[in-house]
Amino acid sequence: MKDGSLIHNINVLCQKFCKYHYDKYLEKNNIQKLNNDEIEPVVDEMITKEKELELKIYIRKSLKSMYKESYNSFSVENIFTEIFEDRREIIKRVVLEIKQHQK
Repeated sequence: MKDGSLIHNINVLCQKFCKYHYDKYLEKNNIQKLNNDEIEPVVDEMITKEKELELKIYIRKSLKSMYKESYNSFSVENIFTEIFEDRREIIKRVVLEIKQHQK
């Protein structure tokens, strides 16, 4: 398991997770997309400790399935430490992803 491909796969899984919850939010609120000024407050409200835990569980499970015996939990947990270190940075990244997706 190479770190470069591991980071890439974690990034892809994070994007899928965010897209899933974004789509659920749109459906629940019966809207097509968020206005640009609504994105950050919605993301801020959605990114909770419970969602972080749900995301970590989803990523671990997916990576274990992908890498099987070569799954390295130590590497994954180190990447999690870096990713979840700064909540504001997470929000900014998700906001950018949503804006890009809505174009």
